[in-house]
Amino acid sequence: MVNSFHMCVKIFYSLNRLELSDFFNSALKTIIPIFDFILQWNHPALIEQNPTKPSVLTEIKTTVLKCCVILIQLYSEDIEPYAKQLTQSVLNVLANAPSSSSEDQLVSYGLSYITTIVKYRSMAPLVMENQDLTQLISKLIFPNIHIREEDKELFEESPEQYIRRDIEGSDNETRRRAGHDLLNGLKKNDQSGVVMNLLGTKLNETMSSQEWEKQDMAIYIFISIAVLQETRASGVVEVHPQFNVLEYYDRFITPILGNPGQTHPILIADAIKFATIFRAQLTPNHINELFKMLGNLLMHKNKIVHTYAAWSIERIIELKLQNGQQYRLSVQDLLPPCDLLLSRLFDALHQHVESQCNEYIMKTILTICIRLKDAFERYIDRFIQPLSVMMGAVVKESKIPQFDHYLFDTIGCIIRYVPSRVQLFEQYILPNCNQILQNNVREFTPYALQLLGVMLESQPRNKQLPQHYFDVFGQIVKPHMYDNRSNIPGVVGYINSFLAYSPEVIFEKSPKMLTDTLNIFSTLINNTTYDHEGFRVVNAIVQHVPFRFFEQHFANILTILFNRLQRRPGAKFLRCLIIFFSLFTVKHNAELLIQTIEGIQQGLFNIISEKWVSNIDTVHGIKQRKICAIALIKLACGTPYVFRHMPVEFVWPHMIEFCVKIIDPEKLDPTAYFTSGIAQSRTGEGFHELKGTSSASGGASLLDNFMDPKAFFHDQLKSLFSNPEVGQQAQALLNKVNMTEQQKVR
Repeated sequence: MVNSFHMCVKIFYSLNRLELSDFFNSALKTIIPIFDFILQWNHPALIEQNPTKPSVLTEIKTTVLKCCVILIQLYSEDIEPYAKQLTQSVLNVLANAPSSSSEDQLVSYGLSYITTIVKYRSMAPLVMENQDLTQLISKLIFPNIHIREEDKELFEESPEQYIRRDIEGSDNETRRRAGHDLLNGLKKNDQSGVVMNLLGTKLNETMSSQEWEKQDMAIYIFISIAVLQETRASGVVEVHPQFNVLEYYDRFITPILGNPGQTHPILIADAIKFATIFRAQLTPNHINELFKMLGNLLMHKNKIVHTYAAWSIERIIELKLQNGQQYRLSVQDLLPPCDLLLSRLFDALHQHVESQCNEYIMKTILTICIRLKDAFERYIDRFIQPLSVMMGAVVKESKIPQFDHYLFDTIGCIIRYVPSRVQLFEQYILPNCNQILQNNVREFTPYALQLLGVMLESQPRNKQLPQHYFDVFGQIVKPHMYDNRSNIPGVVGYINSFLAYSPEVIFEKSPKMLTDTLNIFSTLINNTTYDHEGFRVVNAIVQHVPFRFFEQHFANILTILFNRLQRRPGAKFLRCLIIFFSLFTVKHNAELLIQTIEGIQQGLFNIISEKWVSNIDTVHGIKQRKICAIALIKLACGTPYVFRHMPVEFVWPHMIEFCVKIIDPEKLDPTAYFTSGIAQSRTGEGFHELKGTSSASGGASLLDNFMDPKAFFHDQLKSLFSNPEVGQQAQALLNKVNMTEQQKVR
């Protein structure tokens, strides 16, 4: 019977969670007394003998508390008449709850209920004006944020779970988290200052204690009540005026971090967390000293301590000013401490057996590399060999995927930022990449392709391309390689890098490579999920390969595209097709495009151009819109075919309107360059793009002569109006352009 009743309460919660009906609102006068009865109900037959397992009664009360929280959130005004009695029942439940872990969820949701009550001005006095507010804080909040034996065991036995709870925010149903949230709620409604005075007194008392457990509690209280506003990028941006962070840091935190041998590891982790949360309040001198202490703590034998040290370094290096744009620490600020920090980070991976695949340490190394960019070159000779060894180890046996990703990303960033050392990278990294491809290691093949691509892009143009890059190309064009979906973005990226290198040399050496590339294009373009990758291939051909090499294939390329357009015309495909037409028009010329299309079927370009012009505004992205703007201007103002063979009275005014619209300065940055990442998406199932390989090379010079599309538009119109054959006709047609757009043209 009890289990059946519990199921009914669960169903009630689920229905309210979905806000399916207002029936429950009208039934509150019946439901609330039942909930109140359950919260007060106790029966000896329902007591659980196992202290680690919640009793059936505890589970029912927990679900009732969840229901009460959601009812307040949904029907705050209607539930107000019942709030006083319900709140008293909840306080009684909390006061009588045992400290065992089996009651954690019950206490957590009980505190969440009180927190929810405090958020509503009309109901907050039930708690804030309670004569027993002192008792509430001292008897309910403090005991529940005090570290317990279960927390100590978790720290020692399950470091990963402790870290997830403490710094990754997975502690939503813990007593500490609920106590923290309630402290925040009380703080925000503390008009009289009673709460802050009580907390300040408790803070001084616990921080001055010689017991590390009380110091741990003091740090937790300080963080809970001193932080008023916080962002991930800028840290704490507003502190409660009653608290002096630097004074507290100097007095209590620095001694803990500076003398770790005399302190419990949990308290050291707390101190690191404090320094990290309040990193924006630290002065440059504080940060420099903190870096030294964190560097030492990276060698601490406790996994949580050296993990927190790495996490703190990463967060400080990534710290931005309140504008969210500029970093607090410049590259010049980072260079002096990074020598020590990098050495200690690599030492930590090597010396701590339990942290050889520590994702936090690897992420910190990656962050340093990203921030330093080409300044990282001074460290390459020291660290490329350890990185190579780690790469070889994870290829043989992958343990933590996130660590693997940060490792490959670090290597990719180093190659990208220091291309002059490509021969060194080939010496250490290339063998691992070849092993991945030869053994078909599925989870690492996308990474290997990206690293090979960025190494290829780093090759000096005045030397012959090494043979192993040709060998890799021969491997990736095999069907089994791009049949694996997670490989597709990497395969396409490598092809783009390959074509950008020196297509004349490549295709004169092996003409079959172009055929292989076009086969991949044909396969991908007919896949609705990866057709954008097919466009990346053909766009690279258009952008990098001289037309004479693919002239004989161009009609076939267009036929493949038109067949796909006829069968399955999707919005994404149409956008990519417009970008492809625009790219070809700018790189070569519109007349050549029109001539080839008309050669396939007479009058076909009129149909295609209607789709081109009417859908061009669906193209998004600054760089993509720029290429489309230039192409449409060239088509409208520099192509005789438009005036000779198209219904110009209808088409040309629309072209001009779209030209004006697409070069709108609010939508188009005239300083933006076009890159070969034109198809917009590079992600795929199982594919993880590396930051260090995401900046495609080539193409930047394509629009160097069109830095200001608006000026180019005016020049083209002026040239068109002065044309003796069509100039007068064009000026007459300008009167048919929408008046608003016409004024912009003139």
